[in-house]
Amino acid sequence: MKKNVLVIAIGLVAMFGLSMAAFGGDPQIELTGVAGTNYGGYYTGIYDGTLNGTPAHFICDDATHEINVSDVWNTNTFTLAPGSTDVANTDNGQFTSSSMTPTYHYATAATNTSTIYTLCPGGTCSLQDSYDAVAYLAYQILSGAYTDNTRVSAIQYAIWEIMDGPPPGPGNNSAIAGLTMNDTGYWIYNALKNESNYSNPGIVFYSPDGFKITAGVPADVGLTAQEFISYNTPTPEPRSLALMGTVLALGALILGRQRLFA
Repeated sequence: MKKNVLVIAIGLVAMFGLSMAAFGGDPQIELTGVAGTNYGGYYTGIYDGTLNGTPAHFICDDATHEINVSDVWNTNTFTLAPGSTDVANTDNGQFTSSSMTPTYHYATAATNTSTIYTLCPGGTCSLQDSYDAVAYLAYQILSGAYTDNTRVSAIQYAIWEIMDGPPPGPGNNSAIAGLTMNDTGYWIYNALKNESNYSNPGIVFYSPDGFKITAGVPADVGLTAQEFISYNTPTPEPRSLALMGTVLALGALILGRQRLFA
């Protein structure tokens, strides 16, 4: 009896150790594909990739750097939660530990030609304000609420405009109330209007750890990777679940034999 219990305990410890290994360390992302949506020479919307080998969906908030399918990099993980682990307070996020800083150039939005509504405290967006606004926009795409090319592109460009300002996106790019959902400005306005205390525990930011691509397209290795955003990234990995099932089945078999021959 004691021997069998010891075998089970060893198996469970091994399973736990391997499962923790799957979760431990810096999550690794590989880009495996891009959506068909595009605008102005940029792919927009959801990208396909893997997170520690598990298929996942992402969008990027960094239009400054280029990546290609098969590129691989390690990441640091952040959320919107206030405190030492949120995106605004970390020292090694893409927009917090380099010369890259959000542009904030849409910190206020005009509702008409004479009235300016301040949408960020004091008229200036903080780093947390910008990430909150971007998380709001990311959810619109990652949740599958919008799939139309123009609308998805308008949302994606709003994200880029807030963070690092690429070329103009679809429609009117000014953050003015009353635009249509196919205008980049519409989404900038709504993101800044809704950013205050925006909370969505399903949104996760993956900022490059060391900022370098480690494998993939040879010309990209060593270059700066992009910061990605996901929503409800799947965990644990399937192989961890399979291992857990195998060990539990083995444990049940051993206990069954103990009862049979007692």
